[in-house]
Amino acid sequence: MDTYGSLATLRHGFKCYGRTLRVAFFKAAHGLNPELEERYAKNRVGITRQLHFSARNEKSLDVVLSVNGIPVATVELKNPLTGQTVEDAMRQYRLDRDPREPIFDFKRRTLVHFAVDTEQVFMTTRLAGTATHFLPFNKATMVAREIRQTRTAAITARLICGRRYSNATSLLDMLARFLHLQIEAKRDDQGRKVKKETMVFPRITSSKPCAVWKPPRERKGRGIIISSNIRRAAARATQSAGSRTGSPRCTTRRNSAFLIR
Repeated sequence: MDTYGSLATLRHGFKCYGRTLRVAFFKAAHGLNPELEERYAKNRVGITRQLHFSARNEKSLDVVLSVNGIPVATVELKNPLTGQTVEDAMRQYRLDRDPREPIFDFKRRTLVHFAVDTEQVFMTTRLAGTATHFLPFNKATMVAREIRQTRTAAITARLICGRRYSNATSLLDMLARFLHLQIEAKRDDQGRKVKKETMVFPRITSSKPCAVWKPPRERKGRGIIISSNIRRAAARATQSAGSRTGSPRCTTRRNSAFLIR
């Protein structure tokens, strides 16, 4: 993991004396291979409370999520009833969590960090002291009325994932398909080439449509024909292309299909 990172190790395993050892198995695209299904069922997703992460002090994390013993996410929980909110959790990550600790090592250990209270959730993939940048990871705007009416512990699970990331199957699916280590090569002011790495962690707005949307398909001959909505849109764009300048726009509807040969 120190060489390739925890995400690559979870997905592809590692080599030892010429043999590839797998540390996790993800769901196969089909259920035709019983051996793959059996290996997938043997994964163990753990939830550890009050994990002491440093040999230099007694500080601990409220919750750590792990896959087969490999930590993948940390969570700091706050309760407004005791006078603490998500802002206190983010402040704790910025000021009280040393990014030099092994468990916070970017891409090599935990992949994401959540600041959570009973109403809001924020996340970051890299701890950088006071420069740590958090992004919203909740459905607060969409369930604001529900929050006002119902103050229960289940609200937190709904805010974090809309009941999508709240079980082991969804967490493994997210690790297998949605996380992405983005690498950009740039040049600094002195002209030297530098590499910038960013861990892209899916939020509600990006992962849910990918998981839910399935285009209707109509088979004909060797391929899949384009749906009527796309044909009509393409015809309108072609007819009006002569009267406009610049690149034509293409609008894809939810019930569209694509031509695959």
